[in-house]
Amino acid sequence: MAKSKKGSKLQSRNKKQKGSTAVEDGNDYLNKMIDSNKQRIPWYLSQNSMIGFLLAGIAVVHFQKNATDLKSLFSSKGPNKDSDPMSQCGLVMANSSLPDSGWGMFPLNVITEGSPVSFGDPIIQIPDIPSEQSKSIGHLLHNYLWGGDVTGGIHEGKVVYSFLPGVGSLANGHPTQWNIAPTNGARVGEAGVKRTSSPGAGAFTHYHDFSFFAYGKDIQAGEEIMVNYGSGWLSKIPHDSIVAHRPTNELRENGICLDHIRPDVSSLPDAGRGAFSTRFLPKGTIVAPVPLIPIQSRDALVMGENKAQILQNYCLGHAKSSLLLVPYATGVNLVNHGGKNKSNVRFQWSSSSLHLGTEMRDRSIQELMKNPYGLLIELIAIRDIEEGEEIFHQFL
Repeated sequence: MAKSKKGSKLQSRNKKQKGSTAVEDGNDYLNKMIDSNKQRIPWYLSQNSMIGFLLAGIAVVHFQKNATDLKSLFSSKGPNKDSDPMSQCGLVMANSSLPDSGWGMFPLNVITEGSPVSFGDPIIQIPDIPSEQSKSIGHLLHNYLWGGDVTGGIHEGKVVYSFLPGVGSLANGHPTQWNIAPTNGARVGEAGVKRTSSPGAGAFTHYHDFSFFAYGKDIQAGEEIMVNYGSGWLSKIPHDSIVAHRPTNELRENGICLDHIRPDVSSLPDAGRGAFSTRFLPKGTIVAPVPLIPIQSRDALVMGENKAQILQNYCLGHAKSSLLLVPYATGVNLVNHGGKNKSNVRFQWSSSSLHLGTEMRDRSIQELMKNPYGLLIELIAIRDIEEGEEIFHQFL
């Protein structure tokens, strides 16, 4: 779990904040939102009207000549319904090798220098957060967001932050042992949606495929993937005492696979992008981990009358609570609503030791925000999912 990305990535902004009041529906609001004994949870994907995007051309770094392509890195060689999907996995989320740093990312195979470490992140631009709303969004703002100058989103507003829900949020950082570097921009595309006539226009981000590459050397199997977040990062931890490596057998046993799904254009009309399986996933498979970042009040994403941050379309929430939960990890933000007929996954609280927030589920929003780390749910296959099949959840 990444902590504050200090240094050059975040732009300076007004720190003046005012408190906000959260509306609760009893102390068990989180348990009402997720019940691991049920087939689904009463969450919905909010569909508020979104602000339009000013699109600009953004340069994309090409792979180096020795780079391995994504298909060979993260896809199986063909459907293998007799093997455990975890045995084919190439990238996992597990406890970080860094003290008090939550989760981290670890490859189970060597990633050669210049190769992508995972599928590219979508980029959710967050422009011009009012200072009076920054307290409700503070955990996300200070611990996960990048500067818009890094992602190519600087023209979206006066002060722009960028949310990268995959590698950009999950990878930890180290000032001397970092081993990946980002591209200098992202791709911009409509995903087949016509902005002048489609009902889906403006409902999803057009920035996508922001990738991180192995930098300076090959990344060995079991070596934690880390970014250089600047000299202020982990200043209290002795740099030379870190052993950023875990045995691969331990990672396969205790980690959760991050490359069971990949991004692509959705099979649903007007839906933009979606998530697709990279291999055959039997019923009951953990399709993906879904860490959660709480936002104290949904009002923090309001930009004015009939306008809201596009991030709201990527949040989970309950109609009787002001709390929003921002999911992150590779591909999980791209899972679309499939209804009863198409849905092939459900959410449940993680039973893994990686879930650190079990005791927080029965506490108030204010108590949750005092220690917002460690909330983890999972996408579980409710039937066999074929390789290449789009992942759907019944959100409503």
